[in-house]
Amino acid sequence: MKILFSNPALRPEFIQKLPNVGLAYVMTACNDAGIEFDLIDIDAYRYTDDEVKKLLEEKDYDVVGIGTLISHYKQVKRISRWIRKVKPNVKI
Repeated sequence: MKILFSNPALRPEFIQKLPNVGLAYVMTACNDAGIEFDLIDIDAYRYTDDEVKKLLEEKDYDVVGIGTLISHYKQVKRISRWIRKVKPNVKI
């Protein structure tokens, strides 16, 4: 199983970058279980929309997990639309 995790930039205007602890817990559990995964950390690297789309196209994934807060639902919906466009059969 190929898994991709994504950490959106929830506050792109902030200089300080805060880790997504919930997503880190899930990735740690996957790592401990021997499950390989990739991470697109949009917050840490401040990827543009086009860069994120390009990264999504580079590899095939079975599952994509997005770590976020409910207050950023619109951003997650936007990212989910990109994923669905590039990888229509992936589980989000």
